[in-house]
Parts: sequence; structure tokens; C-alpha cells
Amino acid sequence: MKIILDGSDAVVGVRAIRRYTINLIREFITGYPDDHFTVFLTYFRGAGQVINDLVGSGKNVSRIHYALPRRLSLPLWELLGVPRVEWFTGPADVFHALGDDGPPVKGVVHILTLHGLIYMTRPDLIDPAYARKKRSWLKRMAGRADYFIAVSEHTKVEFLNCFPEIDPRRVRVIPLGIGSEFRVMDRRTVQEKLKAAFQINRPYLLYVGGLETHKNIQGILRGFSLVAQRHPELDLVLAGGPGHGYAEIEALASEGCLRGRVKVIGYVGQETDRLPLLYNGAECFVFPSFSEGWTSPPLEAMACGTPVLTSDISSLPETVGDAAVTVDPSCPEAIGTAMDRLLTDSTLRADLRRKGLQHSSRFTWKRCAESTHALYRDAVAAR
Repeated sequence: MKIILDGSDAVVGVRAIRRYTINLIREFITGYPDDHFTVFLTYFRGAGQVINDLVGSGKNVSRIHYALPRRLSLPLWELLGVPRVEWFTGPADVFHALGDDGPPVKGVVHILTLHGLIYMTRPDLIDPAYARKKRSWLKRMAGRADYFIAVSEHTKVEFLNCFPEIDPRRVRVIPLGIGSEFRVMDRRTVQEKLKAAFQINRPYLLYVGGLETHKNIQGILRGFSLVAQRHPELDLVLAGGPGHGYAEIEALASEGCLRGRVKVIGYVGQETDRLPLLYNGAECFVFPSFSEGWTSPPLEAMACGTPVLTSDISSLPETVGDAAVTVDPSCPEAIGTAMDRLLTDSTLRADLRRKGLQHSSRFTWKRCAESTHALYRDAVAAR
């Protein structure tokens, strides 16, 4: 097969979509030598070395870079449907838009990955302008694509509820993977490196992700405030960049018993071992988000042997299975009670560690690529 992959998010994407794009391209190049992959790039400014590293001297891959600013290309794509991908790449069997948007294409099977629909289902939790833009673009993409990849069953249900005219057989659920760098590490080495990298020298609870309203950081802070006095030796570490609603989060973190007990360390990438270190060093991982299409941090924490507390709504129960404690994210008392339980119940911690290691091992990028490639084959055969 000749397959075109929109690789722009490997350069200009953020967090989960960037990791998905990079890892899927890598798995395809190494795992399917009989196919030819064209990585199509539409970013204007960005460090493209990551793509150079991925493509390398591979015999089954090429790259094409169409460098037009998104402020110009998006209106052209949306209003006029030009320029089309095949003008640059030539004919192909499949075009896969790996991010939330992509250029128009004709004459090939068009596949779109749906990473989450919070802008459709819970726009009250995110920036209104961003939500409007994303809704408009998804409606356009939904009319173009032949098949859709939903990153969870929950996302598939939400998508079909928003677009009931789409045949459910055109939507396939394929969860993402987590990297092999997330593993159990030597405890003493972890403590030494945490002190050097982050100046962390006290026990801590950990959150990883954007510091924004829909992630329910306020709920984490309020839950922690209910148990902080019972655990005076404990801090809360927030690893993520500021987003929508950060001012409220910042103000809450400086109130009362939380003052001096909340450490905000900013975004931590996956280019080094710093993120696995944080997971390994945590007493438990807390992630009571209000809405997720699919999310990797709970699984990454499990792969590092760390007990997980997360939400009992959205896609999170589906993601963690029976390997985590789940709570109502709208109830700070429930979050605080679960934190205390995880800190004091050694039997529960050991059980979650065992289950978490086993459960998280199912989510590999190889498995994600295999399922995606199977969709390519089925879609081409059905033309």
C-alpha cells in the first residue's frame, strides 16, 4: 500500500497528539517494509529535526513539506478545499490525518483520528473561542473522511451522538500506546535524581497533565487540603503547563494549609527520564479529570508501579479497568478520602501495583500500529 501520513503534529502538536504522531510513524516505518509511507508536513515554523530523525535513510518512507502558515492554509482548506494532498504526493491508497485537522484529499481512503470531543460535549470547561474553532473544523472533517479512529469507546459514542448520520461501522476504536521508558526504577536512584532534577526531597502525590479547568486541578487541590494536616510530611507535585483557568488554580494553591505544600514544576517532556522518575517517586498518582477522549498519564504511572486515583466518568474507567481507585470528580471529599486510603492501606497499594503493571503492559505503540494498519487494509479492500 501507498500511505500518506499527516505528520505535522510531530513538530507543532502538543502532548498526546504529538506522541501519537511520532510513535505511529516510527512503528510504521520499522514494522511495514513492504508499504511506502509519505510523511506530509504542513507546518510553517517549527523544528523539523524530529521528522528527520524518524525518516532517516528509510527505504520505505519519504517526506514532503508544504510550508504555508496555518492562518492561510486553514481557510483555503475549509472554504475552497485546496490545495489537495495528492497534488504534492501523487496517487496513494490511504491518507491518514493523525491530528484533529488536516488538508483535503481526493481519490484515496481518508481516515481521521478522533482524539477527544470535549469541545463538542463539554465546551463549558475550555476556552470558548477554541471550542468554536474546533467544532467548525470537526464538522468539515466529518464530511470529508471515509473512516474514523476513536481513541476510546467513550469517544466513539460521543462522536456518533454528535453525528448520528455516520454509520458506526465507519468508526473503529483503537487506544493509543505508552512508551517503554515508563518502567519500574530503583528506588534509591530515583530519590537521588529527583532531588537533583526537581529539588524534591519529601514524599509527594503527583499529577501530570495540563493545568486547566477540565483536568479538575481545583478538585485535586481541595481534596489534598482535606488530608494535608493528617499527612504533614506530604507535598503535592503538579507537572504541567498552565492552561484555561490557571489563575484560579494558582490562587487556590496558595490558600490556607496548601501554602508551601504545592510544587508546580511546569511541563515535563518525554525526551529524558525525568517523567518516569516523577512517576516512580510518587506515593500515588491523582488524575480526577472531568473529560478525556483517551489519556496516557494514568497508564504511564501504572507502568512505573505507582497506584492511581482517577475519575469514574468519561473514558477513564475504560482506560484504567480495575487497576485504579475511581471517584466522583465533582466531589472533593471523595477525592480526599481516596487519597488518604491510598496513603494508608498498604494491601490496597500492593494490589493496585500488581494490577497496574499487568494492565498497562497491554497498551503498546506496536499494538496501536497493528490495529491501525489493519484498518488501512480493510478500508482499501472495501473500496
